[in-house]
Amino acid sequence: MQVKNDLNLLEPIFEALANDTYDAGDSDITPSVWIDSPRIAQLTKAHKHEIEESISDKAFSLLGTAVHVMLERAAGNGVITEERVFHDHSSGLRLSGAIDLQILEEGDIEKIVDYKTSSVWTYILNESGLKPEWISQLNSYRYILEKAKPEIKVSALYILVIFRDWRASDAKKRTDYPQSPIMQIEVPLWTWKETEAYVNERLELHQNAAYSALVGQRLPDCTPEEMWEQREKFAVFKNSTAKRAMKLCNSKDEAITWASNQNLNGNHVIHHRPGKRTRCEDWCKVSQWCDQYKEYLENKDVNI
Repeated sequence: MQVKNDLNLLEPIFEALANDTYDAGDSDITPSVWIDSPRIAQLTKAHKHEIEESISDKAFSLLGTAVHVMLERAAGNGVITEERVFHDHSSGLRLSGAIDLQILEEGDIEKIVDYKTSSVWTYILNESGLKPEWISQLNSYRYILEKAKPEIKVSALYILVIFRDWRASDAKKRTDYPQSPIMQIEVPLWTWKETEAYVNERLELHQNAAYSALVGQRLPDCTPEEMWEQREKFAVFKNSTAKRAMKLCNSKDEAITWASNQNLNGNHVIHHRPGKRTRCEDWCKVSQWCDQYKEYLENKDVNI
């Protein structure tokens, strides 16, 4: 991956920001990869030397790195920080995961803590303030750890999240707003059967994608969730001056039917809100090589 100094930063500052020290060790795949799209993983692997990234994209990752460095100071008896653990899976893949904090308790029971920096909207828009992928990632760490250290049993999982855009004034005004810029959130602990089934399924999906890439077949498509897809909607307004929609419908026919049943006297207005694949359009670094995204753009142009 190439990092562009498009902000014209002084060279020492640019080099410090661009320096990526991440190392997955001698492993084939990590939880952060297998919880995500197999298509993106394969396209990233195929075009890793062509991908260009703005230095501005490094700002939040720098903050995350700084948080990890500071929290490595967590110490005491029975505390392990920043340990990478490995497991040779029956699929032939070597798994690894870097666990931010392990807290050992009596009887070889252990708690796992992962550090995150995020927006307050993560907390507001997700149940219990947890992204679904965080839940999957932490339970995947638990899987690797218990496989790597059979004597250990994980009793609890936690996310320690720092909200980079937290504002005290908003915390006072909103009940759904995080009440502190730093929160410790417990992550649901799956049963071992659920965890093992999830990991095996994700590894199989990624192995199938790798095979498709090897033999030149079409890669498996990204799911709507992986594309952060916003479905198109048809908004029904009471009249042309109304500020808020009365109803959001999934089709124009549904909107027309709903409006006709509301006795709106024909003054209502229906606005089309186009759908959007937010990740593909704004965030995906391999979208320019993605045939799925190319087809989406072509169909979008036809339907305009």
